[in-house]
Amino acid sequence: MSIFTDWLNVLTTDSMLARVINGKRALTTMNYTEVDVKTGRQRVAQLKTTVASGVTVSIGFVTGAEPVIIKSRIINQIGSTEIDYAAYEDRTFTGGSTINVVNPNRVTQIASNVTIKSAVTPDAGGTLYLEPFPILAAGNNTQSRIGGDVAGMEYHLKANTSHVFQISNPGTGTATVHWWITFFEGNSDLPSGEIE
Repeated sequence: MSIFTDWLNVLTTDSMLARVINGKRALTTMNYTEVDVKTGRQRVAQLKTTVASGVTVSIGFVTGAEPVIIKSRIINQIGSTEIDYAAYEDRTFTGGSTINVVNPNRVTQIASNVTIKSAVTPDAGGTLYLEPFPILAAGNNTQSRIGGDVAGMEYHLKANTSHVFQISNPGTGTATVHWWITFFEGNSDLPSGEIE
């Protein structure tokens, strides 16, 4: 088949693509997070807490009827020589205070089915899937970050599952910790059709 014939095929089967190629129509692209925000399925939650030396603060995270994709997680700490962060799956908990789940799309919103609680009391079960890793003091402020549209750095959590995220302070000094997370509720957000 000649190039000319191929080009005619494009012209007859996909007029929008032909207009893009000819410079007569713009093609706009968005990353997944931008699409998730615009469709009202992106979520944000945060917690600011103090963690004394030798103490562990546990955060309970329960997914609803849909799986959850954690897009990014940031932890800032100041005041301790070290804090550790770990995550468990299928670990139940009791008590705690509800952490507000916010939808950054203030126009089109889909209700969240995720429950997040701070200062929970976890049981002894569960599967450790994120080994404790240290966030060491470096000057006045230390940050640990995953995600943020970095390929391969997202965590996919099963539906109807209880998780416990733990922030421990094995260092010296009381730490002021800011925990910030963004996530998407639903199946893998690969495009499955047009987004109007």
